[in-house]
Amino acid sequence: MNKKNISLFFLIALVVLTWGGCIYLQRYAVKNYDGISLRLEGVGVKQGELEAALKQEQSKNADKSWRITAWNRGPRITIHNNKLNTTTKTRIITVFGEMAKVCPFQIKSGSFCYEKDTLGCVIDEKTAYDLFRDKNVVGNTITYESKQYVIRGIVKSKEQLVIIINNDEKTSFTNLEMKLEDGTGVAAINFLNDYQLTSDYITVLEGSFYVRLLYNTAIFPAVYIWIYLVVFFLKKAYTKRNILLQCFVYTLVTVLISYVFFKTTRLYFPDRWIPTRWSDFSFWSRIAKEWRVKWTDFSYLIPLQKDTILRNTILLCNVMSIVTTLEIALLLKQWKNDN
Repeated sequence: MNKKNISLFFLIALVVLTWGGCIYLQRYAVKNYDGISLRLEGVGVKQGELEAALKQEQSKNADKSWRITAWNRGPRITIHNNKLNTTTKTRIITVFGEMAKVCPFQIKSGSFCYEKDTLGCVIDEKTAYDLFRDKNVVGNTITYESKQYVIRGIVKSKEQLVIIINNDEKTSFTNLEMKLEDGTGVAAINFLNDYQLTSDYITVLEGSFYVRLLYNTAIFPAVYIWIYLVVFFLKKAYTKRNILLQCFVYTLVTVLISYVFFKTTRLYFPDRWIPTRWSDFSFWSRIAKEWRVKWTDFSYLIPLQKDTILRNTILLCNVMSIVTTLEIALLLKQWKNDN
C-alpha cells in the first residue's frame, strides 16, 4: 500500500469518526432535550399552584398532552452511615414530576422513582461508594432531615447528588422542564402568565427547537457533498454540450444525485424565521438580536449540569460538523484530481 492510499484510508477513517460523532451527539440531544426548560430568577413557582394550573389547563384542553417537571438544586449536605461509620458530602435535588427530566442521567442499576414515590431516592455512584463501600446498594436506606429514604436507583453523574420526590405543596421551584403540545418557549411563558404563576425573570431554553437545528448541523457535510457533486457534473455537462449523449448522461446523474439527496434528507427551516411581510427589512436584524440575547442569557446562567451538557453538546456537534466538512472537501479534491 503506497503513501497515497494510506493517506486516503486515514482521511476516510477521520470522516467516519467525526461525522459519526456528530450524528451521535445530535441523536443524544433528541433523546434527552425534547422539551422546554425554564430557569426562574426569583421566588419561583409553588408546587400546589403549578398542579392546580396544570389540571385546569388539561381540563380545558383534554386532547392536549402536557407534562411538567419542577425541580430545585438544593444545598450540599453531609450524610452519615452509622453502621459503617462513613460520611459523604452530596447535593440534594428535590423534584415534582419525572426524575429523568432533571438531567440526562445514565442509570447504572435500579430505576428512577415514580412521581408519587416520596419514600424513595436515587443517588450517584460516588455517594453510594462513599457511604456503603459498594456501588450496588439498591434497596439500602439513607437518612435526610430525620427521614429515611430507600435507594431505588444508582446513576452516573459528575456531581454527587441525592434525588428525592418533593411532598410539600408550598415548595417553590426555580427550574421547570415542560413538554407541551405547542413545543415553543412562547407557549411555556404564556402558560405561566395566564395562570399568574410567577413574576420572575425567566430564561427559556428551547431544547426541542435546538435539537431540530442540530439535525441541520449533522447533515451539513451531506449538503456540501450534494452541492459539490451537482456543480461538478453540471460543469461536465456544459463542457460536453456538443456531444449530446455525454451531456445527457451528466445531466441525468445530476438529477439522480439531487433526487436521492432530497428523498433522504429533510432540512429544517423554522416558521418563525419566515417574515410575515417581505417588506419587513428589519426582520432579520431582530432575529439576530433575539439570538444574541438568548445565547447571552444561556451563557450567564447559574451552571446546572443539564444546561452545561446541552451547551457542550451544541458546540461540539457544530465543531465536528465543520471538521467533517473540511475533511470531505479534502477527499473530494483528491477525487477530482484523480478524475
